[in-house]
Amino acid sequence: MVHREPSELSICELCLQRRPLCESHLIPAGLIRLARGTSSRNGSPIVGIRGRARHLARPIVRYLLCEDCEQRLSRNGENCVMAYCSHSATQFSLRERIVTAKPLKAQGSGGTSYPGLLALGREDIDALTYFGISMFWRAAVAPWRYLGRDVTCRMPPRFQEWLRLNLLNSTPLNGAGLIVTIAAESRHAVMDLVVRPVCTGEVSSQKEEYLIYEFYARGIHFKLVIGDLIPQRLKAWFITESPHHPIHQYPMMNDSFIRNAIGTLRMWGRTRSLEATVRHLRACP
Repeated sequence: MVHREPSELSICELCLQRRPLCESHLIPAGLIRLARGTSSRNGSPIVGIRGRARHLARPIVRYLLCEDCEQRLSRNGENCVMAYCSHSATQFSLRERIVTAKPLKAQGSGGTSYPGLLALGREDIDALTYFGISMFWRAAVAPWRYLGRDVTCRMPPRFQEWLRLNLLNSTPLNGAGLIVTIAAESRHAVMDLVVRPVCTGEVSSQKEEYLIYEFYARGIHFKLVIGDLIPQRLKAWFITESPHHPIHQYPMMNDSFIRNAIGTLRMWGRTRSLEATVRHLRACP
């Protein structure tokens, strides 16, 4: 949230009350501050915008929420995630906590599932879930623009309402779930990457009907699956799934969503070396 004078009375998108609105960030200010501390000489984080890697020269903001709802999002999710995400090559608190627990099972391609409830406790599981849901809702509920480009996350209005009610009243998300994965890489440029929420997949058939949205923030990958007919094979991955509330660790360079973002960095930097590309981007004005 940007601490400026609130706007005139308008409708808050979360509580739907007529109140003065604050200037809200599409990408949380805490993530931007972290990136400024670790990622570039000109103080700009690297962010995926419309298929291109860009320095975020200024925040993506708009009047969206009242002060109470801004504080609600920060208190219920954002503060926890800012503490848990990657702060540096040697400080990634979420991974440090997760890998101390006995793994639930190994997955293909170097992935592992861990019992999130045992490693973190109920309060932090709820905070991770709340933050992920809030990011996808915030990106979809109103138009966002950056340097003249539309960067809104496209989502059907009824799905937006499901998320809003969950954020406001803890209404159960019977038609949606969140998959949380942490990067297995260490001391790797992928840990600095931030990619805004985007829709990455759609399945529509007689047996399955759902949408997939993804957001990546400094070592933590959030994937929202939402729709009327979500298969059980995906529900088993949800962080809300009892009894273990799983969190997964996976090499991010094996994930097509992250690999495509890194591919954009490579092309933009005109180099085969990922680390050299990121160094090049950090040096650019």
